[in-house]
Formats: sequence, structure tokens, C-alpha cells
Amino acid sequence: MDEEKIKIVALVCSPRKGRNSEYLAREALKSAEQMGNIKTELVPLYDKTIKPCIGCYRCDMAAEDEKRICPAIKDDFEAVVSKLIDADGIIISTPVYFGGVTAQLKAFIDRCECISGYGNRRWLRNPMRNKPAGAIAVGALPGGGMEWALDTINHYFMAMQMIIASAVEGPAGSVGTIGSAWACLYPGNSLEPHAVEKDELGLEGARCIGRRIAILCKLLPRSVRKQEREEWIDWADAQMKNWKKKGFLAAKFTEMERRKPINKS
Repeated sequence: MDEEKIKIVALVCSPRKGRNSEYLAREALKSAEQMGNIKTELVPLYDKTIKPCIGCYRCDMAAEDEKRICPAIKDDFEAVVSKLIDADGIIISTPVYFGGVTAQLKAFIDRCECISGYGNRRWLRNPMRNKPAGAIAVGALPGGGMEWALDTINHYFMAMQMIIASAVEGPAGSVGTIGSAWACLYPGNSLEPHAVEKDELGLEGARCIGRRIAILCKLLPRSVRKQEREEWIDWADAQMKNWKKKGFLAAKFTEMERRKPINKS
């Protein structure tokens, strides 16, 4: 029987098709494929509609048999997040807008409340836990906000209890900023689709991310991650009961139990 291939998905968060953040994501995926037994997929957001989270907590209060990942809003979020849930490793690549990530990415991150560690639906209790993940950011100039954008992505990875892949390896070790890859378009023109081709260190940083995620996926096979997640859910449920008994986070639990789900589509 052939060994099941590891799947690595790159989420490209530019509102424009075929630009520099996509170019870097493709470089990372090609590098991952070279590690063997890897299949990859590029998931762009430029043609998707992902609305902002409305903070209704309907996802946290949904019954176990609720099949919609986000019960409150109908858009492309479910199709996109399902690809990340099914993946073994994840790359998020974004251009820098006003010193941070794009609006498309921020909306996606906020909507991921429905796959966090809360809620009644065991099948959606943090399915991202222990998945290797890497961040890529590209800006117009050195010091153009890439570090802040990477910080946002890495905070998302940590909140989802993922394992952050580092771009710090080999001769391009210095390209890692908080363990991730950044690139800049200078001296190229930011209006050029592939201006980042001139940034050799940035390109190597993206490739390092791809290789590192592939290695981590091999070290953490799906069966191991699945078993540990089930054990974690049991532990977390016991902790939650203990917290309620001691009155920890009482205001949050009371508010969530009091609030009626918002029926919005």
C-alpha cells in the first residue's frame, strides 16, 4: 500500500491575482514538494468573499449536530477553512497594507472563532492543533511593516495551538523575523507582479518555510496529531468544568449562556 501523501496548503491573502505574495507562496510550495511524498494546493482569497465576524457566539453555542462551520454567515469562509482543516501543514502569505495584514486575512482570522477550542461540537474543537504552519509577508520597502504582519499571523498560529515553522536555516538564516519569512520589493516597483524576484534572501526565506513545514509534517504524522487532539479535548473539558466550579471566567460563561444566537445569513 502506498504511503498517504502529506498535504500542505498555502493561503494567499492578497486581493490581487498573481502578485508577489502568491509568487512567494508558490516558491514555498515547490520547495515543500521537493522533500518527497508531498502534495500541495494554493488557495487564493482574491476571488473569495469572507465577511467580518459579528461576534454572535452562535458557533460556540451550536449543537453537536450543527453541520455549518459558521452557522451565522453564508459566504466563502467555510470552503476556505475546510481546506485548511483537511491539510497537514499550512502557509499563510500576505502583502503588507498599512503596516499589517490585508483586510481579507484579518476577516478570515476573526471568523476562525468557530474552530477554536470552545463550543459544543467536538469535531470542530481546534482541528488546527499541532499542525505545522509558516508565515510569509512581503512589503514595498525594508522595514515596511513585514514584521508586524508576520506577528499577526504568528499570533493566529499560536492561538490555534499550531507549531510555527522557522525560516531560519542554512545560509539564509538571517531572513527569519520571529521565525518567519519576509521579503521586500525594493529596488523593484511594487506595481510589478513579480518584483520580489529581485529579493534573493526573501525568496530563500519562503523556500525555507516550505522545506521546514514538510519536515515537521513528516515528524508529526496525522495519526499522532489526531490522537493527541482527542486527549487534549478530554483534558480541556475537565479543566472547563473545574473552572466553572471555582468561578473562573464566570462572567463569560454567564453571558454566553444568556445570549440567544443571532439568526443572520
